[in-house]
Amino acid sequence: MYTGRLAAQVALKCIEAGNCSKEALMPYDTEWRASKMGVTIERNYKVKEYFITLDDTKLNTLADSIASISFSEFSVAALIKELIKRNPKMLLELKALRDTLA
Repeated sequence: MYTGRLAAQVALKCIEAGNCSKEALMPYDTEWRASKMGVTIERNYKVKEYFITLDDTKLNTLADSIASISFSEFSVAALIKELIKRNPKMLLELKALRDTLA
């Protein structure tokens, strides 16, 4: 709903100004990416990109270390924090994940 409303607002301004160029429409892209939703999507993308680089052994190690996370409290941030806490030997590798929380 947020992005739909934002798209309508930007479109209205562009139509009223008689300018529907790429440049005139860019505030839509800029604003949704800077929003809380956009930042969360970017963080989740980085987490996904990190996980697809891991081999099966590392993935299994990480999966075992988060087995105790309650699904009622599950979030990407909780997942990353738990992985870092339970895998200190992998701290350098997991630094990329930690950085996504900042």
